[in-house]
Amino acid sequence: MFSKFVPNRWRWGAVGVALAMVAVAVLGVLTLNSGDEAKAQPIQFHGITIQKVCEGPSKVGDTTECLIRIANADDFGDTIEVHEAWDVQDAGDDAVRVPAVGDLPIASVDGNALCAPGPALPCLIGAPGSTLSGLPGDPVEGSVTFLSNEYVVQPGDADPLTDQGNVVWHDHCDAPGTVGCADVFNTAQAPASINLVQPAIAVDKTGDAFSKLGDDIDYTVTLSNNSSTDTPPLDCTATDSLAGVIYGPAILPPGDTVVNYTMPAPAGPDPLVNTVDLTCTVEGLGNVLTASDSHEVDLVHPDFTIAKTCSPDPVSVDGTITWEVTLANTGDVTLIIVVSDPTAGISETVTLAAGATQTITRSRTVTAADAPAISNTATASATLDPALGLDNVIGPKEASDSCAVEVPVEGRMTGGGSVFRIDGARVTRGFEIHCDLREPNNIEVNWPGGNNFHMDTLTAAVCTDDPAIIQNPPAAPFDTFTGDGTGKLNGVPGATIHFVFVDAGEPGKNDTALIHIWDADGNLVLEVSGFIDVGNLQAHKD
Repeated sequence: MFSKFVPNRWRWGAVGVALAMVAVAVLGVLTLNSGDEAKAQPIQFHGITIQKVCEGPSKVGDTTECLIRIANADDFGDTIEVHEAWDVQDAGDDAVRVPAVGDLPIASVDGNALCAPGPALPCLIGAPGSTLSGLPGDPVEGSVTFLSNEYVVQPGDADPLTDQGNVVWHDHCDAPGTVGCADVFNTAQAPASINLVQPAIAVDKTGDAFSKLGDDIDYTVTLSNNSSTDTPPLDCTATDSLAGVIYGPAILPPGDTVVNYTMPAPAGPDPLVNTVDLTCTVEGLGNVLTASDSHEVDLVHPDFTIAKTCSPDPVSVDGTITWEVTLANTGDVTLIIVVSDPTAGISETVTLAAGATQTITRSRTVTAADAPAISNTATASATLDPALGLDNVIGPKEASDSCAVEVPVEGRMTGGGSVFRIDGARVTRGFEIHCDLREPNNIEVNWPGGNNFHMDTLTAAVCTDDPAIIQNPPAAPFDTFTGDGTGKLNGVPGATIHFVFVDAGEPGKNDTALIHIWDADGNLVLEVSGFIDVGNLQAHKD
């Protein structure tokens, strides 16, 4: 039984005066129990006790509910009759009676009371064992609990939010020994205070701006608990859409919690976007808060190719050999390429944008020491633009080539006869030419249609020996004569000739000839190659 507020029975006028108190909120519980009573002590007033308990703490947007309990506390055992019960939400300048008309519903009836749950007033509440006024005589003191309406906390509501229960009752003055009783109506109020908390969270995610397949991406995530100091603990889990859980489940401390983690860069997609989702539950309230932040990484795909050529092939002693090394950026990001070829005298650093190419050219004079061939390799390695913050090295990559070196020999070649044109027409020619360009050097080529080429000057000559060809008799230091010259085509100067004559031994049936002739405008007018049909090619030692 609730304790008496005053030792003697008092009688008041038609309207009682409220006694102020604050009922401590009970988290998530709508049924009163001893624990609730300890937190929200009842108010004793003029023969009754009244107690109000509200759910809390709460926050904007949440729905809160309250209970109002009335119990018999009469010293003489009189019957108490409750006639009205209502609530005042957000008591203050914007106080609102709820319900606007009528009474709050009865949630439960306990002990020696005569009424039932529902909208059933008035209700008789008696002392333990009393059968006065038709009470059932239950050995337990009577009490009635009213269910206050649900209220959604609004932005701008006062903190704490005041909620006040009101009842109207009168004393039947029916117990033996009652003295000085006035059977009048009385009003009492019981306030409750609901603490409004402000839970708030935030996520900030940063990381590397660039990465590539196989590299590690570094991320920094700041999880912020920006809640008010009276907010219950937040039980939180943070999950990265690619890396999985990076925090929790655990209580997120007030302020900032920094989480650093690393994950390997995948092949794609590009750009790589991943999101951290923070989910928190307010302990005791059950509210779920969410926040998220994303970060984008540009996945680069650096790559390049290297190609190398040497020309001419073959190249003669005292001639010029030329190397070309071509670098191509086949990736999607700028590269800094270091290329080296000691033989060609190449040592350069080249910056190439994505999709760009660059060719490095070097030349030098060939010496007899280079024979029988010049073979060399170019090597290149690439790094990324420092602005990307990546220290990767691509390569090294290599490219090689080889050009044969022909050592000139002294000698001359003579011959006559005919060869076949590609279209079957017969070509006749007769010549005397020298490996060292000394005179005389004459080539005469005639072919059907009245065409004639006469070489005036032998401009280039290389005489070489192929070990696979048996040239003699007579013995000569070479078997193949490769040359170029200028002359007249059908009497018009400016024509050019390129030829390769091979003496493959006697009687000449295995000798071969290749002849290309261009007119003064560069048009190819004759292209013929094949075995000698009539005649013979003869290499001579001077």
